[in-house]
Amino acid sequence: INRISATVARISFTGNAAAHAAANNTTFTLAFANAAVASGNAAGVTGLNLGAGGLSITFTDPVPMNPFITSFTPASGFPGTSVVITGRGFTGATAVSFGGVPAASFTVNSNTQITAVLGGGTIVTGGQQLVVVSTPSGVLSLGGFFIGVAAGATSAVSGTSAPQSAVIGNFSPSSVTFGTPITLSGSGFTGATGLLIGGVPVTNFVVVNDNTITAVVGGVPVSNRVQLTGGLGASLDMGGLGIIYNRLPAPTADAISPAALAATGNDAIMTLTGRNFLAGVRAQVSDGTSGQSITVQSVSGTGVVVTLPGSVQSVGTKTITLTNPDGQTASVNVTVTQGAAVRLSAESLTISTTASGRAFGVRLAGANIFRTAQATLNGAPARITVNSSTDATVEVPASVNVFGGITLALRLVNTDGQSTTAAVRIDRRSPPTIGAVTLQSGGVLRVRGVNFVAGITSSLGNTFLPLLSQTNDTAFTAQIPASFRLMGNSPTVALLVQNPDGGSHGVVLPRSLFEGGVSVSSVSSGQESTERTWESGSIADVVEIVAGKQQQGASQELSIYPNPMETELRIGGAGQRTVRLYDMRGGVVLEERTVSGVVNVSNVSAGAYTVVVESADGQIVRQRVVKK
Repeated sequence: INRISATVARISFTGNAAAHAAANNTTFTLAFANAAVASGNAAGVTGLNLGAGGLSITFTDPVPMNPFITSFTPASGFPGTSVVITGRGFTGATAVSFGGVPAASFTVNSNTQITAVLGGGTIVTGGQQLVVVSTPSGVLSLGGFFIGVAAGATSAVSGTSAPQSAVIGNFSPSSVTFGTPITLSGSGFTGATGLLIGGVPVTNFVVVNDNTITAVVGGVPVSNRVQLTGGLGASLDMGGLGIIYNRLPAPTADAISPAALAATGNDAIMTLTGRNFLAGVRAQVSDGTSGQSITVQSVSGTGVVVTLPGSVQSVGTKTITLTNPDGQTASVNVTVTQGAAVRLSAESLTISTTASGRAFGVRLAGANIFRTAQATLNGAPARITVNSSTDATVEVPASVNVFGGITLALRLVNTDGQSTTAAVRIDRRSPPTIGAVTLQSGGVLRVRGVNFVAGITSSLGNTFLPLLSQTNDTAFTAQIPASFRLMGNSPTVALLVQNPDGGSHGVVLPRSLFEGGVSVSSVSSGQESTERTWESGSIADVVEIVAGKQQQGASQELSIYPNPMETELRIGGAGQRTVRLYDMRGGVVLEERTVSGVVNVSNVSAGAYTVVVESADGQIVRQRVVKK
């Protein structure tokens, strides 16, 4: 026993060293409290309360130092292969794996030997791998084990041929960084399509032949695997191949200029300063929920110039992230505030038009209209063209311009969230007006006039006429069904057309038009039309009826109102007038002579009618009316 200090003594154990596991560690240092020791004199220890039993020292054999794996047998195999691992420090091992795949089972035979069975089912990854043993004192590993053998090799376990896989025998150079040219040597490379080192694709990948691949190392690894894709494929442990990836210095972004900007809707040039920016750096802007790529204008080792698009200039903090080609990143924030408020001129606050069934543009004048402004109509997105900060055009789609009688809320929103609104009033269009009717061969009725909307319907008497064609808003054709019959002895039959918005017009056609061998005359611009004849029962000849126009000299005072009517119908003008009310079948519902110009229609059923008013001097006015 030797005194070290006033509180420490060294005790050396002698005797048969082979009798205990601490043969190489027989010197222990013990600390004594309040003790004094005379060098070389065990009896000189004072200050210890040893009691009657004297000094008793109990120790536990230490864990062997420097555990390691020295070898494994065999040096290759596939799932199901039994492998003996030799080394030191295996006592208490908790896991064994081959190339990152846990062993199917393992047994710790002694402190220096483990027997393990390769796991992985039928998956054979191919190539050189690490054998890893997890112990209480740490993780032990040794490379050089090959998972997968040449095609046709026989499994010692199952007696069947092992699956074929590529084998990477050498990776050169072993110390790499981004952009390092590399060469892989081995076998089974034919058909390979790509290579990932640490989960990152390489560039310039070339399969030189079945035994050689060349490539250029990509970015910083995100895993510890080397994977050959396509063909036979292979998956290896980077450590097993001895690969060391040396990271380049990471980029840093120290500042951005400007650090804050007011939104304008225009692109903004931003300069980021820092260190270690590489050629090919990429940039992205994010608001914390989503991101998009932005253009890099220029790059140097200490600065990057990017374009911040006007479309992302919503109010708040934006993060601009720069990513070097090796995958390392640096970020900096910029603050976007509201710009000048958008506004519209007084004449653009209310826009009026008449329904036409077509799309049309609303021209807006104002100030601070962003190039990136968005528009909505009643909350639905609308197409907008911004011509300048004071001028924009918003398209109103045809789908909302059919019927009219509506007011749309047009909202203009800048990317900074500020907005303004306008009202777009679409009035009902004028009702359709029949100007001419032509009866063509095959029972085709051609109707001409104005304000015919797509989807117009027509009926002859109480017979619906299927629409054949409509080229514009001034003409359409319809088919008279073979089942059409004239009703009773009425001398007329009514043709009614109706737009999808409810606007309608009707004319009264003579019965003789649809009876064979009868001449027909009508009025067009004050002149009688030419009489036409056709064979009995035939509608093969062409007969044109121009309807709904006054005779020459007809009085403009023969006005008809109200429309719609309820209990009475009033006729403008003076003197005696004859009033006839026709239903849509052409039947006379009411006929009355009046001097006062007031006709009682309270007993007339609700519906659509044609009123024909004839003055004493033979002037005639026709008008389509509705009875409530």
